[in-house]
Amino acid sequence: LDFPPPWQVIFCDDLRPDDGTDATDVVAGSVPLTMIAMLEKSGAELAEEGRLAVQRIFQRDWQAALCACQTPILDEGPLQEANSYGQRIRMVSRLVKRPRFAALVERCIIAVLAKHSQVSTDSMHLHVSMVVHGDVAGGSLRQSLMLALRSLVVQAASHVLR
Repeated sequence: LDFPPPWQVIFCDDLRPDDGTDATDVVAGSVPLTMIAMLEKSGAELAEEGRLAVQRIFQRDWQAALCACQTPILDEGPLQEANSYGQRIRMVSRLVKRPRFAALVERCIIAVLAKHSQVSTDSMHLHVSMVVHGDVAGGSLRQSLMLALRSLVVQAASHVLR
């Protein structure tokens, strides 16, 4: 539509309030995960500030992280069964329920995110670059940024679980 003056055209990507409460599985808690924060800060910074719920994402998506890990190829025998994908799922499923293991994995995931937190050549954080270049699409810009952050946490968890 073409609105003649005095109308002003404004594009709105997402009508929900930018208070960081619309994605409770990604948002950590007391400090909101706002659009500005997601655009200006790295995943590690968001996690360290308590904006990104790394442990909650890991608890929910650990199987996706484990799927990305290569299963060792072994000769037939007891070692093959002990290292099968099914055994690994059972083992990690038991470990995930232990608070000390979950806390250790969370710290390791944040360390991996920190290692990759430098701004890219196009002057954007990795999750922002993923959205801008079309590697991740999830509805509005805010939803796409949250999806990219979740994807980075899952990839970092996969690296940790290896």
